[in-house]
Parts: sequence; C-alpha cells; structure tokens
Amino acid sequence: MVLSPQARWGTAARSLVAAVLLCACASVQGEGWGAFELDATFRAAARAGVLDEGSERGAAARSPGERGAELGAADSADVPADAPVVQLIAFGDAGASTAAQRQVTEALARTLEQARAEVEGARRVIPVVLWLGNNFGEHALAPVPAGDTRARAVCISTQDAWSRPEAAALAKVVRAHRWAGFASFAVLGRRDWECGAPQLAFQEPGDDGPHPWVMPTYNYVVRVFPGGEARVASRCDAGPAITCALEPGGEAALVELVLLDTSPWNDPPFGERSEDRDAESLAQQRALLEAVRASAAERASAPLRLLVTHHPIETAGPHGQGGLYPDSAFMYTEPALQRLLDDGVFAGVISGHDRNLQVTADISDGVKRSSRYWLDYPVFQVVAGASSRPDGRAGAGARGLSWYKGQALIPDLISERAGFAELRVSADDVLALLHTRAGGRWRVGAVTIPRGRARHPVATASPGMEPCVGCDSRPPRPR
Repeated sequence: MVLSPQARWGTAARSLVAAVLLCACASVQGEGWGAFELDATFRAAARAGVLDEGSERGAAARSPGERGAELGAADSADVPADAPVVQLIAFGDAGASTAAQRQVTEALARTLEQARAEVEGARRVIPVVLWLGNNFGEHALAPVPAGDTRARAVCISTQDAWSRPEAAALAKVVRAHRWAGFASFAVLGRRDWECGAPQLAFQEPGDDGPHPWVMPTYNYVVRVFPGGEARVASRCDAGPAITCALEPGGEAALVELVLLDTSPWNDPPFGERSEDRDAESLAQQRALLEAVRASAAERASAPLRLLVTHHPIETAGPHGQGGLYPDSAFMYTEPALQRLLDDGVFAGVISGHDRNLQVTADISDGVKRSSRYWLDYPVFQVVAGASSRPDGRAGAGARGLSWYKGQALIPDLISERAGFAELRVSADDVLALLHTRAGGRWRVGAVTIPRGRARHPVATASPGMEPCVGCDSRPPRPR
C-alpha cells in the first residue's frame, strides 16, 4: 500500500518511542512511501497507485541581511509554452547481482521504450539517462586482468564489470537508448573510488567504448537544447592551476546539468593510489563551480540549472544528519558549492548514495535543522540510489531501521523499495516521479515543483528545531 511520509522530528524521548514502534511494524514500512497513514486523502491516492503532492512542506526562512552576490534565480529563462519536455531518468547503486536490479532494469527498459515512442509520435520529449554513482554495484574498476582472483573482491576489471549478467542487461538497455540517438551521462560515487582508479570509468563524447554513458572527467556541465541535443558544454584544462570554461550560448538551452564528483570532499577516498586524483578532482570541481558562478552572473536569462551528484545535499536516509553514516548534509558540503546553493544558482539537486527514493520540494527546513543555516532560495532534492540494493530489502541490516535514518529532512515522498526516479521538466514545472516496486507491482509517486520560485522572504516561520538523536555524530570537515 502507498503510505504518507513519516514525520521523524521530535525530542530524543519521542525518537526512542518512534524507533520501538517502527521496529515493531517494519514489515508495514516496506510496503510503500512511509511508515504511517495520516489522512484519507493519501489513502485515496494510494488506491489510485499515484501520490501527487505539489505543495511545499513549509515556509522557509533566511537570516536577515545579504549573504553573497545576487546571482538571480537558477531558472529565469522565458521558456515557450510549446518547448519540448526534458525527461531525466536517474538511478544509482546500479549493476549489483540482485533480483531488485533485474526488476529495475526491466522497468527502465519499458520507460525508455515509451520515451522513444513519444519522440517518434512527435510529442516533443527529450529523454536523458543519469547514472548517480556506485555505477558497478558493490564493485569498483581497477587495472587488474580479467578473471584475476588475487585482487581484492571489490576490485574488478572493466571487462569483468560488464560481463556480469545483471550489469550486462542494464548496459544493453542504456546502450540501445544511446544508439537511438539519445544521451546518457554519469557521475562517480564513493564506491567507484574504492580501488584507486576512478578514471577507468571516464568516456568521452562520441567514444563507443565499454561504458553505456558519457563521463569525460570528474566534473562537467551538460546542456539540453530544444532540438533534442544533450552535449557536454564545459572544458577543464589540467595543469598546476586547473581552469574551467563553459561554452557560450547557454541561454538557448532548456536545462543545464552540473555533474560533480562529491566523494573527494564529502567522503575522501583512502589509499595512496587515490590521493593525487582526489586532489585533482577537488581542484577541478572548484574551478568548474567558479565558471558556473561567472556564467550565472553574466546571463540575465538562464535555463533550469540542476546539480547532479552522488552525495545528496540533504537526505532522510542513513547518510543524513543524525543517521547511521552521516556524510550528506549542507554542513558537510564543499564551501564553494554551499555558496552557489545559497545564491540560487541551482533550482534542484539529483543524487544517489542513500539506497532509497526521495523527493523533497524544498530542503530549506532540513538545512536549518541539520546545519543551522537559512538558504536564500528554495532548492528541491531528489534521491534515487535504490537500483539494486534498497534499504527495504531483507538483510539490509541497520540501514533498514528507522532509528538509524537521518533526522533533519522530512521528504514529500520516500520509499525504501527498489526503483528509480524520473523528472519531467516542462515550461511550467518539474514533475518528479518515483517509480518503486512494492507489493509485487510497480507504483508511481509524484510531486509537482513549480518553476521560477521566488527568493525566500526575509522573515518567515521556522520549523521545529528540537535536538534529535545522533545529530552531533560527526562534525563538518575543516575548511
């Protein structure tokens, strides 16, 4: 059954009671969007198999005074009413050898086939696939010979990575999408750094290499244009001082995607083999963000600009503030990226990392709780890291217990079953869809997010800011 989101905020005592109750009814939580049914409206939507909640969860506030340069909204373009719909299909933690991955691959194939049918039917849809990191499931690429059992179990060659049945089936589906003339892009995840060779996942545009995506480097920008073209629009030069630049003509794009490798800051890789590349990726990211900032300041009209990362800015899963593995909150975000989020450069964020599905129309209240910071602009967050090993599966361990979930963010929709996310960007709004398999069938939840949202007022009501269990479990990284 489809259930309403769970409100997990409260005092430590209330959290303890909630944990006991949730452990007792864990089988209920796995069936849908949250832990409890709250009203008849949600139950009626559940019976229809679709949950559509377009309103934002609460008024957001900002601290008095100005913080940073006024760069304008991340969505200020005058989009024609008949502009094509940009369809972003996103998933993370892909390719593991699980039944969940096989089911998700079949559903992705149907979704992409339907998207191509809409294009052929002149319905003006531009489908783009996004891989959100940990792209080889529990493995990472390494320069080891195929079949070499001496390497650590997690390390795998490129040939072996795509020869596993579940990974091969997923790659086949996405390659068919690319061969039909459509785009697929990827970012690195924490697992992709595990064996010290993340560069083995890179693939240049036009390169018919082993991977079913384009990922030219650690950090890059993609623009989607009305004619259906989705192309890399950034260039970063290597050297002692890394510099990045964006192509001119960005105002003609429908959507601008800024794809970042967040692991070097949020969760630095270990091992000598990773140290140099870690520093290179972080320096490149800062240079690219500076180029994005300059571009935003120069252009009076901007397309919808979205951030694509492995680590969410805020999440209600185990990686959120107060969770079991806290590394994904605004306070843990690289400072240059914090400034751009606060200045309204990004309308929303699409991420993986947590093995669940989430949509939050505005993370401002969550940022206040996790980081005691007041964002100037609304920012939405989509999390889709449940492709192959969702937290709701049997054997997920502590990850599946509500006691160990992030306590700062209250999503508009959340599911811990396997699935993927779809965003349909039109002239008026962003329709965020969560495709999840529960109760033996596929279900879809929806949140409609208006485009062109205004800056937060100087004074608005704040959410409850009570302390929560485990919220001080990790300090932010020193700057």
